[in-house]
Amino acid sequence: MTLSSNDHCLCGVMHVRSGTLLIGVFYLTFGCIATVAEHGRLFAVDLAALAVMVLGACTACGADKNKHQLLMPLMIVLVISNIAFIISVPLLGIFILSPNLFFENKVSESQETEFRQIGVVADFVIFLLLLKGLWFLSTLYECYKYLKHNDSSFDVEMQNSRICR
Repeated sequence: MTLSSNDHCLCGVMHVRSGTLLIGVFYLTFGCIATVAEHGRLFAVDLAALAVMVLGACTACGADKNKHQLLMPLMIVLVISNIAFIISVPLLGIFILSPNLFFENKVSESQETEFRQIGVVADFVIFLLLLKGLWFLSTLYECYKYLKHNDSSFDVEMQNSRICR
């Protein structure tokens, strides 16, 4: 099978399987670091770190073992988180323009300036996280299609070899 331009991740440097494997290792590593750094402080953080490690392990194993089904959990999580990011960007924009809408007491001029600065930085960070999430989701989806196509091609070859016998 020849490689097409769709078989490379968005950076164009590597194959989608390699990119997906790196994404899985990234999530696995991030989950391990979060577990060590935040262990015992809050149960929800430990649980989230464990979930991130499981997602990373599933993704890495799916890319390595040609199992397209194992990519689905992380793809679902990325879709949900990207939707949350898309919703939060305009809300932060409203907060930047008028912080008084979110507080019962009037905010002083210096506090309003400070809130606006924090809002702009938070909006920028969320926008970068959205771009990263869309990039990862695109790479995972291309790998999913690639692995599924190869799996169906393998099934057809196996059926043809049985017919020829």
